[in-house]
Amino acid sequence: MSVKRKSTVLIPVNTKNNDVPHYTMDKAWCERYVAEAKEELSEGFAASKSTATEGSWRNWLERRIAEYEYDWREPWEFEDIFKIEGYGRGRSTAYFNLRSLTSGLTCVMMMSDIYDLVTSATLINGVVVGRWIFCKKGANYGIKYLGPGGAEV
Repeated sequence: MSVKRKSTVLIPVNTKNNDVPHYTMDKAWCERYVAEAKEELSEGFAASKSTATEGSWRNWLERRIAEYEYDWREPWEFEDIFKIEGYGRGRSTAYFNLRSLTSGLTCVMMMSDIYDLVTSATLINGVVVGRWIFCKKGANYGIKYLGPGGAEV
C-alpha cells in the first residue's frame, strides 16, 4: 500500500488574479510585507511621514498588497491547454513562457522540465493539451507536464 506524503512545498496563488508568480519571496516575508502595508494604510496618511501625495502613497501601498498577498496552497494537478509563447532567463533558471488558452493566465515551465513535454506530448504549433502540476525548483515556481489530458484544442 502506498502512502501519499503531504507536500512540504507551498505554491503562492495571488489573491487578486489567481496567478502563480514565477518568483517571489518566501511565505513569512510576503505575509510580513503585506501586514506592514495594511497597518500603514490603517494608520492613515498623516501618520506615515511620507513626502509623497496621499494618492500616490495609497496607490503604492495598495499595489504592494495586490502583488504580494498570496493564498499558499499545496501543489495541485489540473488539466489545461497551453501555448508556448517564448522563453527567458533569470538569475537562477532558464524557462519557457506558457499561456493557458482556456483562462489566459501565464505560467512558466523550467528548462529542466521541458524534456518530458517534448518527448511525450503532442505539440501542434506550440500548443499542448495535458495534465499539469505546479512545482518549485530552487526559488522559482512553475508547472510540470504530467501526461496527456482529456481536453481538446
